Amino acid sequence: MEHSSSAHDLIERAFALARRSGKPEWWVMAIPVLKNRLLQITGQTFKESDFGAATFREFLLKNTEVLEIDNSFLPGAVTLKSAEPAAHTLDANAPRANRVREDLWRAILDYSSGNRYAWDAESSTAIIAPEGSEGPFLPTISADTMGEWRTEFLATIPGNSDDGRLKVWQAESLPTAALPPALRWQWNRLLKNKIQTILKEWFASQNIPLPSLVYPATPSGKRDETELFREFVIKCVAHMSKEELEKLSIPSSVAFRVNSSR
Repeated sequence: MEHSSSAHDLIERAFALARRSGKPEWWVMAIPVLKNRLLQITGQTFKESDFGAATFREFLLKNTEVLEIDNSFLPGAVTLKSAEPAAHTLDANAPRANRVREDLWRAILDYSSGNRYAWDAESSTAIIAPEGSEGPFLPTISADTMGEWRTEFLATIPGNSDDGRLKVWQAESLPTAALPPALRWQWNRLLKNKIQTILKEWFASQNIPLPSLVYPATPSGKRDETELFREFVIKCVAHMSKEELEKLSIPSSVAFRVNSSR
């Protein structure tokens, strides 16, 4: 039987593969997809029994240190705990690539504050309208509209009527973080699509050239690929035993640079 850290390494590699492929929300995947990726990175040799598990579900339960399992819908999903970003709120630390711009997101969804948002042509941003402002005012939704969106979203989730968490999330208008992890990105995707549709229609109605609605994607290139691979290697080293570390080969040029930087 292999040590559990080996299982953790394989799981990290499977998610890293999804990340390098450019998969949106790569940190969450359906349970069968994870197994397929584990088979892919092991050359079809992955077996649950090598890790003391009779089934793949049992294998997942043995690795809840790194995975969050969501069985609220079929076939179920898993989330990599170390990689899941903050819920899609206005958290400045959350990954921003391809997210709706913060100023526009707030202008459409901030129905509870009582603020009105105006379009500032000079800065090409949505701002809280100053006193006496004549607009143009962006179309902030109402609480009723948000309720309709939540109802629409839950209608797409099989078996949602049996999940008490979803009922509470809807009834109490809880934030995205109150949803099961595997559903958060789906809800955020619906919000993103709704907001972009509203904004496109509004800018057209105001005869204002459509600005960029989302943050630009991180440019792909050698540096980004290197950073991704470096992050993966660091995680691998963190799980290596003393014997495995002793077998680690470090180029002399790297050792020289490290010593020179002290």
